[in-house]
Amino acid sequence: MDTLENKLRSKNKHLNRIIPRPIVNYMVKATRDLEAQGLDGYALTLGDYVPREMVLSFGRKMVSVYDYLDQEPLILNFYRGGWCPYCNLELTYYDDLLKEAGNEGISMLAISPEQADVSAKKRDLEALAFDVVTDLDNRLAKAMGLVFDLPKKLLFYYRLMGINMKKSQKNDRGQLPIPATYVVDRTGKIIYAWMDADYTKRADPQEVIDFIKDYKKTH
Repeated sequence: MDTLENKLRSKNKHLNRIIPRPIVNYMVKATRDLEAQGLDGYALTLGDYVPREMVLSFGRKMVSVYDYLDQEPLILNFYRGGWCPYCNLELTYYDDLLKEAGNEGISMLAISPEQADVSAKKRDLEALAFDVVTDLDNRLAKAMGLVFDLPKKLLFYYRLMGINMKKSQKNDRGQLPIPATYVVDRTGKIIYAWMDADYTKRADPQEVIDFIKDYKKTH
């Protein structure tokens, strides 16, 4: 299997060819401006505990990360939404990887502010190797220090490209989490942390899974 990094790089090159150059340039600038804010330096990291903010399961129940910790260690993957091609690549990669022989016992929770009825059909979600939940108004992601406000100009460009954040999240806050991947133990303590303000980058899923396997050998 090709690496996720290579897939993301290829996707980025493709999108940069088909998206109008002024929009590409502004999106790059917006990412660099976000990086300069140092948001990832304020996010929860190793040794911190996941907050108990509630999220909405696809079954329409309010739950917390702690309701899933019987499956520890648990991967927490914060993504932008089903409209994000980089997020889709990442989640598809995890789905394939978690279905491979030897990885069946590894659990993951995919978390985004996107409403479940917008992002996928029930049969699609039920076929995944991980659970998907909605972080209403980014409450959990905010508590973890991952959320930022999108510039109005970027929201306008998104609308031009058919991305309706207000419909996707059912609010007009114009906020997203930066991509982040955590692994937490049975107490909710963060034992692996990765985040990046650049939405075209992601943690290496194989590295995350290898980390969990090594952790299980010593705990």
